[in-house]
Amino acid sequence: MKKIILAGLLKDKNLGDRVIADCTKYLYNQVIMEKIPVEYCWVELKGSLQSKRKGTNLVVVLRRLIKKLNWNGLFDRISYKIEKQTKYFESIIKGGDLIVVVGGGLIKYRYQQFWLYISGLIYAAERQRIPVILNAVGIEGYNPHNRRCQVLRKALNSPIVMAITTRDDLNTLREKYLLRNTKIISKLVADPAVFSGTVYQIKKSSNSDLIGIGLIRGGIFKDNGIPLSRNAIINLYVNIILELETRNIPWVFFTNGLPADVELVEIIYKKIGRPFNFKEILVPKSAYELVENISKFKAIIAARLHACIIAYSLGIPAIGLVWNGKLLEFGKNIGYSHRFISCNNFHSKHIVDILEDAIDKGYDLEQQKIYKMTIQSSILDILQRVKIMS
Repeated sequence: MKKIILAGLLKDKNLGDRVIADCTKYLYNQVIMEKIPVEYCWVELKGSLQSKRKGTNLVVVLRRLIKKLNWNGLFDRISYKIEKQTKYFESIIKGGDLIVVVGGGLIKYRYQQFWLYISGLIYAAERQRIPVILNAVGIEGYNPHNRRCQVLRKALNSPIVMAITTRDDLNTLREKYLLRNTKIISKLVADPAVFSGTVYQIKKSSNSDLIGIGLIRGGIFKDNGIPLSRNAIINLYVNIILELETRNIPWVFFTNGLPADVELVEIIYKKIGRPFNFKEILVPKSAYELVENISKFKAIIAARLHACIIAYSLGIPAIGLVWNGKLLEFGKNIGYSHRFISCNNFHSKHIVDILEDAIDKGYDLEQQKIYKMTIQSSILDILQRVKIMS
């Protein structure tokens, strides 16, 4: 029996990551079917780092001093962290025949520590000679002068990495991250969550008039280099709601599960003159519930990528509020770039006009079918090349 290890952000509050994981397992299972007996094992990609630092106050002070003084000659913090992460993964991937990083916006270095998690996992796999596939990952920038970026690049070019498929920026992956003479398979594919309706056996409501408005935290635009203030985001939501109500279109707020994404909602309610009731917001507690919530809508306006992808999977028109290039890439890949709106076009009338046009036109079902096949066919091709099914 083959042991396939699925590594992902399984405990993340953003339940879109759990949707990715479930859909990836489904797709691998569909390709393998009854060709070989398989055991799937889950690994949390962030499992080795504690959310709070442990130790005495003196230890904490020393760590901060080393970081401040950047004493790399005495103590290389990045190398230390990678080794610590590698040792953690070594103990939990033993006996694996293949490691699949299930997907998500992981090839990044500016914030969050995915560069570290990915590097540690790859080096642990290298020590145990377990092939690694990175499946439909997001590629979020490259900097030849950033050490974290270069650490990640080095790990991605490990001889143990068999394939890296991406849902968005194939050019940056091939031209910047991968070496010129690489044998690593690289392809542009659909995000696994395009199969979320099938995986959870959920269909869209046939008679809904309700528009879902996806909430997002106030600092996300600035964190991604877009000068849009917290107050500007509040006013954007307020104006969208007022425009919808002018057209007698019912709406409701929803989230992907992240607690931070509701931080603005009480102020928004106050500005539109409506009593605040947290129970009115659809906040999922599971990946299934996230998909189920979105299935209730006629269309959505959302800033979270996986809200848009799940809606697409269900045949529900999605209008994206763009804070990151991955939303623009998704819009382009599915053939509806104009439905993904950048901040210079954040005008409520324009957004709702695009929404109504999207509801009227829906999706090209043949094109949707072709797009979804990209992830399925890539998995089959990669598994055949790495000879996991032999």
